[in-house]
Amino acid sequence: MPVPQIFQLKGDIAKFIGEKGIKADLQNVSYSSRFAVGLFFPPGTCLDVPWSAKYIYDNPCVRYVSVDNRKRNKDSADVGPSVCIHTSVPWSMENLEKDKDSAAQEILEHVKAVLPWLPKPSEVKGHKWRYSQVDKGFPGSPGCVILSDSPPVLLAGDAFSRGVFDGCLDSALATQQLLSSIHSYAM
Repeated sequence: MPVPQIFQLKGDIAKFIGEKGIKADLQNVSYSSRFAVGLFFPPGTCLDVPWSAKYIYDNPCVRYVSVDNRKRNKDSADVGPSVCIHTSVPWSMENLEKDKDSAAQEILEHVKAVLPWLPKPSEVKGHKWRYSQVDKGFPGSPGCVILSDSPPVLLAGDAFSRGVFDGCLDSALATQQLLSSIHSYAM
């Protein structure tokens, strides 16, 4: 759960955070934001590109494109291809308050410039990640933070490790190790 959403939780969470003296550290965690657009094509559509995924560096909006079914090695005659587009952080931050559908339409204009050969999709799905990637994490990157021993309440996620997918895995491992030590200690 992104740290700003932790502050929205009801119950004893605020009390636990206050007792641990970590409120300021949590408030300093920051995230980038990002939009994504999924483009879905009818079965039989050929997307003739030599790549499964590609970073785009010369467009102010589009940063990453993947032919999702190819990336997952799931080409099928029954299901059409899909393309996933992620926006750049600067474009996303400038457009953060747009709703996902109007942002998707603007993103599609940029996609036409980047991939002019792309056929018209049969369906477009927009998505907004207000808390996409950790920009500044929790000090010391502990993987997780225990708020309460009894009952065990922990804060975990990439905000407590590294702001990449592997950071989520690192946090999960740290959480598992901490919970195992609590369980072993209790026995």
